[in-house]
Amino acid sequence: MNKTIFYIAGILIFFITACVQSPDFYTYDYPAFALDEGPHNPNVDDNIIFKGGRVFTYSYQIFDSLGTEEKIITTYNFTKYNPVDWKREKLPVEDVLVSEYPIDSIRIKVFNNTGNSTQADQQTMIVYEYFNEKGTIVPETERTGLFEDSTSIALNPPRNSGFALLQFSPYPEIEFPLSIGKTWNSSQTIPIEWAELVRLEFENPVNVYSTFTVKEQTTLDTPLGMLPVWVIEAVGENRFRDTKTILYFNEAFGFVKMEFDNVDGSRIVMSLERL
Repeated sequence: MNKTIFYIAGILIFFITACVQSPDFYTYDYPAFALDEGPHNPNVDDNIIFKGGRVFTYSYQIFDSLGTEEKIITTYNFTKYNPVDWKREKLPVEDVLVSEYPIDSIRIKVFNNTGNSTQADQQTMIVYEYFNEKGTIVPETERTGLFEDSTSIALNPPRNSGFALLQFSPYPEIEFPLSIGKTWNSSQTIPIEWAELVRLEFENPVNVYSTFTVKEQTTLDTPLGMLPVWVIEAVGENRFRDTKTILYFNEAFGFVKMEFDNVDGSRIVMSLERL
C-alpha cells in the first residue's frame, strides 16, 4: 500500500512539474542595472582598449579533467526560488529541453556611463551577456567592472553559471610596461556566498594568490588576423588546488585569448571572435 501511494505521488509530481510553463529566458525584460545609463564615467576617457561603447565577443571551449569537451547550459530549476541553475553537457549536445539554454558565446559591453553604480567611482563598468543563436539569455546578464590606465589593466572574468569557476583562477591582468621575464603578484578573495554556485564546499572565504610572468612575444592566428601578442602565464594558489591562467595580450585588442586551468580540474578557453 505504501509503495503504491509513493508511486502515485511520484507520478503526480512529475506531471505537475511538466505542466509548469518554463520561462523563455530570451524574451525577459533586459535588466535596468545592465543599461549604459547615468552620468558619464570619467574613468573611461583615457582607456585605450576598453573604450566606451566597444563590444568584445568571445567564443569558449570547456574541457573536463579528462579532456572531454563540454558545453555550459543554463537551466530553469523548479526547486529553487532563484530559477537559474546550470550544468555541463558533453558535446555534441543533441537534445535540449525547453527549460535549457545553451551558452555558445559571451559578449563584453563597455559602458560610457556609470550605470548609476557606486563601483564606477574607481573603474569602468562592463556587462557580460551570455547568448546563443536564439538570443541573449537575459537572466544570466551580469554587470561588473574593469580597470585600465597607463600602468595596468585588470579585468573581472565572467562569473555566472559554470564560469563561476574562473573566480579561483588568476584574473586577466596586465602591468605595463611589458617585457619578457617581468613578474608581478595579485590576489582575490571568493566569499562563502559563492560556494553553492561553484559547487564547492567551504565555510570561510577562499583567498587566491597569483604570480604573473611574461613568457614571450609571438604571433597568434586569430579570427581578427595574425596578431602580435604577449604571452603571460599566471599561477594561482588556494587551499583547494593550484590553478593557472595563460593570457595572450594584444596592445590594440586586449585579451585575444585566455586559457584557464580551473580548481575542479576543468579547462576553459576564451577566444576573441570580433569587436
